[in-house]
Amino acid sequence: METMKKIIKYIILIIAAFIFFDFLINVGLSNTYKDKKCEILSSSPEIIIKESKATKVNGYLEGTVNNNTGENINKTYVKVDLYSELDNFLGTEYITIENLNNSESIDFKLDYRYEGVKELKISTTSINEKENREVTFMDIFK
Repeated sequence: METMKKIIKYIILIIAAFIFFDFLINVGLSNTYKDKKCEILSSSPEIIIKESKATKVNGYLEGTVNNNTGENINKTYVKVDLYSELDNFLGTEYITIENLNNSESIDFKLDYRYEGVKELKISTTSINEKENREVTFMDIFK
């Protein structure tokens, strides 16, 4: 009976330690994310950014697209260009928006992995330029 009590105490101790360390890791990681500047370059459809944060090596963008075009959107892309502190172009990410009726909204989230992002320039485009361009030497290393 005494052995069983020790085993239960160790199990409770291990679970408590796991919860404590998981909490510390989450708090530590959430404090490394910093707000990033977003510049919206298009007004139709309307793009609203709720949150844009990044660490040194990755980040995320959350927002909403409101269809204020006066017609249904079958397929369009939200284009996100990422720039460094020295205003160097780092890359482009696309978010596909499909079947959005007039006056409807849709939420989106984009996770990206670029180092040193300072600013995001956001626009809309009807084509995904990444799918329609030739592969270059630098694309091999992404």
